[in-house]
Amino acid sequence: MKKILLLLSLVSVWPLTGHAQDVDGKAETEFQANDGTVSPVDPDEGNEVIPIYPPTNGPLSLSYAADLEFGSHKFNGKETTFLAENYTVTQVATNKAKQYPPFVQINDLRGSGAGWTLAVKQNSPLAKENGVEIANSQFKISAISADSPHGMTQKPSTLYSKNVLNNGETVPIITAKDGEGMGTWTIFLGDMASKNPELSVPLKSVKETGRYQTSLTWILQDVL
Repeated sequence: MKKILLLLSLVSVWPLTGHAQDVDGKAETEFQANDGTVSPVDPDEGNEVIPIYPPTNGPLSLSYAADLEFGSHKFNGKETTFLAENYTVTQVATNKAKQYPPFVQINDLRGSGAGWTLAVKQNSPLAKENGVEIANSQFKISAISADSPHGMTQKPSTLYSKNVLNNGETVPIITAKDGEGMGTWTIFLGDMASKNPELSVPLKSVKETGRYQTSLTWILQDVL
């Protein structure tokens, strides 16, 4: 007589019942406005860069604002217009340096899509430390483009061009309407060439050689 050997494989299964029974559950998450600070990033690569000034905090914040440097020039007594120099940023992790036109970087992490506006104010005359001023000098600043380092697509749509900035004045640079400008955005103030910010120095307005400076305040706020 032959013996028959049965090989059994055991598989654990949930028992079946005569009627299917369903239980409904739910999945949920909550997003809140980010009220911390956001480090500035390389406009192209999105890697963290060394800030010039500490980033502001809150859900609508500034991470980066490049200083405007117009270089060193010979004293000629003529009316002259100078272009701002391009700016070098340095990545934190790799120490890699890259050059860009002057830019401002903003963050809208409110989660509302309510829009915002960026403006700039000149706080004092262009002057030396000893108080000697360049009378009637003017800046011209334009928002050339707005790009997202993280691939956001709803760009701010209102870019202001050739804004004339005088001492004590505030002028708009760019506005994001409802549904625009959410996330992180780099606002380029130039194109590495002829569209960089301008400084106009009137005829015979430079009385002394030396270094002249002023300060600018960048103002980011809700759309009014």
